[in-house]
Amino acid sequence: MEERGVELELEPEEEPTTDSEVFYNEDMIVNRDISVASLAEYQERSGEELKVCDALSASGVRGLRYLNEVDGLEEVLINDIKPEAVENIQKNLELNGLGERAAVTQKDANLLLTENFRSLDYVDIDPFGSPTLYLDSTARSLRHESAAGFTATDLGPLYGSYPKVCERRYSSRPLKVEFGHELGIRILIKETFRAFSRYDRAFEPVLAWHEQHYSRVFGTVEESKKQCNRMLDDIGYLSFCRECRWRAYEDVEQCSACGGTVEKAGPLWTGKLADDEFAGGVRERLDSQGYTEAEQLIEKLQKEADISTPFYESHEIASSIGVQAPERKKLLEAVRERGFRASQTHFSPQGFRTDAPIEEIREAIETTAI
Repeated sequence: MEERGVELELEPEEEPTTDSEVFYNEDMIVNRDISVASLAEYQERSGEELKVCDALSASGVRGLRYLNEVDGLEEVLINDIKPEAVENIQKNLELNGLGERAAVTQKDANLLLTENFRSLDYVDIDPFGSPTLYLDSTARSLRHESAAGFTATDLGPLYGSYPKVCERRYSSRPLKVEFGHELGIRILIKETFRAFSRYDRAFEPVLAWHEQHYSRVFGTVEESKKQCNRMLDDIGYLSFCRECRWRAYEDVEQCSACGGTVEKAGPLWTGKLADDEFAGGVRERLDSQGYTEAEQLIEKLQKEADISTPFYESHEIASSIGVQAPERKKLLEAVRERGFRASQTHFSPQGFRTDAPIEEIREAIETTAI
């Protein structure tokens, strides 16, 4: 097999599971494309040679791609607890001639990270399920200025299908709503920030996105009590009204638009999901590599990043009004004509993001309805 110039000697599976001897998921190529570009962008900005750790490597393809595509890496630790995976990683390093700057280990990821106390510049956590088991050890392993990337595939709890599980794993209440995946990624960011802040490390997301069956966040880390305290302002609650579809980062008991009863989610991250400058750099790298699908995803994320209010689904609001949902392009134009910002969202083909109040959105939908 081959992925982006890296050769892989392994047995392909139609649907890999945790029981796979050597786990490889072809559906995560976009995840890895963006992760490689993000690490390259971070390395160039830092101006330093980086010590990187791919703590849950499975097939090792992520670590191999870091070695093959990112300049300025001092060393890449590639780790997995399964002996079959480690044997395969070593074989593929030799196959690609990438073993010189790689160190392969077979350890529990938390143990490896603990052994590398305050010595790593970037840690990548890409588990089968939730990354919460590894947040504290990752925070302790990083240097005072560093970066980290986390993937979550336990979308059922984060999306609101299993709220008790979400409360247990992430200490937050989710909501099963049309914008649930955004709430889920905001809960993930909150929990990551909370874990890091225990060690006076401020974790700030610079790219956070959702695709298919996973959510992913890439963030920078700064050892600063003051920054941790400042960022606490971006942790809060969301209130949502199912009657009129109003939502806001407020902890209230009544809908501000129609007076109805609200449901609440949180605590969660209420700030931006992307840093515009960083996202722009990543996008340019993806474009230059010809990684079109990943580049288009980041383009959408970049355009919507300045509006933090969770996205809307036009058909949900149209249904509550009793009209047919309009074409999204016409709706966005109508919202902008009213003096508000509006953009597509990468979360949903039918979704849109705006800073307009719900009353203005409902009127725009009524006037542009099919």
